[in-house]
Amino acid sequence: MANNYFNFKSFSIWQDGAAMKVCTDSCLFGAWLTQKLLNTKHLLDIGTGTGLLALMAAQKSNAHLTCIEPHEESFATALKNFDSSPWKGRFTLQQKTLRSFLADNTHKFDTIICNPPFFSNSLLSPKNHKNLSKHDYVLPLDELLNGIAKLLTETGSAFIMLSAGREEEMKLLAGNMELHITSAVSVCNTPQSPPFRQFFQIEKRTGIDTLSSEIIIRNNNNKYTEAFTALLQDFYLNL
Repeated sequence: MANNYFNFKSFSIWQDGAAMKVCTDSCLFGAWLTQKLLNTKHLLDIGTGTGLLALMAAQKSNAHLTCIEPHEESFATALKNFDSSPWKGRFTLQQKTLRSFLADNTHKFDTIICNPPFFSNSLLSPKNHKNLSKHDYVLPLDELLNGIAKLLTETGSAFIMLSAGREEEMKLLAGNMELHITSAVSVCNTPQSPPFRQFFQIEKRTGIDTLSSEIIIRNNNNKYTEAFTALLQDFYLNL
């Protein structure tokens, strides 16, 4: 998936200037969260990158989409992708960090989505633009959750993808912000492999148990599983 562009059924992603390219786990995350956007009117995408998640959300909802991206080349790439999509008029794109957006913003959102920098305490890449997109020293999880707590409506939902193994950290930090995990999905490459990503749905509502589930990408015959296919069939060309 490292070509200069990636074609989906209803839109294309140009990615030559983006810090991170289109990848399977991001596509799966986008497909999963778009199932939950039926009544969304105002959506915020924190760190939109190529604009992939926002475009998937635009395809499956009628929401107006506000997207922020601090990295200059990724911002330009997202702008190109939004302008060439069928939903051009529904995007507002700002070249800002979450911190600067919080300083200027006066609105709240009923849906917030984020594929954040999620490697903590990892070796840094010599390429700084990859550090911006991969490592959470740029956007620590506690700072992200604090922003979500300030920007999310009382009945809204936020969706975050993290590397596997950080659920307890997520629970603790979210609880400190009076946020609660209502859904947690573990993602495995095969039936035998351990989870490598987790998807979280977070809300302000209390008294709700966390719904835990699992998605396996490929079966033992190296074919996409029925669950993966069901999620991506509206997006992937060959499904």
